[in-house]
Amino acid sequence: MYEIPRPPHDITDVGDSTLMTLFREITGWLNYLGSQLAIAEVDEHAAKENVTRAESSARMKSTARTATEQKAEAHGSTEVTQAQEEHTSRYAYRKLVASLYAGLDRDSFLISRELSRRLGSFDRDSRAGRYSA
Repeated sequence: MYEIPRPPHDITDVGDSTLMTLFREITGWLNYLGSQLAIAEVDEHAAKENVTRAESSARMKSTARTATEQKAEAHGSTEVTQAQEEHTSRYAYRKLVASLYAGLDRDSFLISRELSRRLGSFDRDSRAGRYSA
């Protein structure tokens, strides 16, 4: 199994080549997690729809007289309970993937910022070398 790359504690100690490799790997993981997040959102939505359908079906089968009693009876049904558990599971997975994605996005921003800083200092240093002869 692959591990999600993390930036080193002191990013300024890492060489340019290593930093670019890390940036490329994190970008790849962001692409992967972005698609997983989209799939997880669709799955969560479908699971929520299944809860609604199970509740409606259970209410229609109910012999209770009032709407409140029908709702209470429906929430106690096995089908509704299973659909709710599935929805909770899909919700938890989506939250996990979203958290991983957000953390990597912050790491990507940090590395991008460091690369930009280095590029800016390279331009300054090379200009200073040209004009201070």
